Amino acid sequence: PYHGLIYFTPRATEAYRAGEDHVELHVHDDAGSPTVAAAAYREFLAADFDFVLGPYGSGLVRRVAADVCGAHRVLWNHGGATDDLARPGVVSVPAPASTYLVPLLTLCRRRGVESVLLIAGSGPFARQVIEGATHEAATIGLPVRVAELASWRVPASLAGRAVLIAGTFDQDVEAVRRIRTAAVEVKLIGCVAAGIHEFQARLGPLAEGVLAPAQWVNRDH
Repeated sequence: PYHGLIYFTPRATEAYRAGEDHVELHVHDDAGSPTVAAAAYREFLAADFDFVLGPYGSGLVRRVAADVCGAHRVLWNHGGATDDLARPGVVSVPAPASTYLVPLLTLCRRRGVESVLLIAGSGPFARQVIEGATHEAATIGLPVRVAELASWRVPASLAGRAVLIAGTFDQDVEAVRRIRTAAVEVKLIGCVAAGIHEFQARLGPLAEGVLAPAQWVNRDH
């Protein structure tokens, strides 16, 4: 579900200025491969397209940004959120990864959660999400403990506690599956991947009630 779709549009600027309806949109599936993505973006730069939009996933954005920004072009980033992506030439739409779990921590406080267990998956994205959440929890006075997903085991009870997970999509799905199938009492479960439609498709009924941060939401609803 996290394969990066690379989007770019040629001659879009003049088309918009002229009020024309026809704007070409080219889509390239990088299959989640940094090598494939880098090769595609080098072709985009050689073709001199008007707008170049980034791939999905911080690792891929980080890889192609070096080429795009190095060529003094702008990369519109809608799919990478790690804090370290900020650099001249990268225009980011997503909020920084370090802020992802802040709304869920606020909800935990409002719901009277006694403490929060932060489960960290692998990679820089997960690390930055967890570090940001740890800092926010300390700021609002919410007790937290951090555990590594690779070695974490579901305890006999999580009563009164919240579990917030940050990892790859597959890691989030597996962690939630383990908690749900263990049938332990838990106050609240949240993870980054729950905001993706595929999450429910993978877990079915086990996904019910799992919360996620969201960035593209109509605030009127």
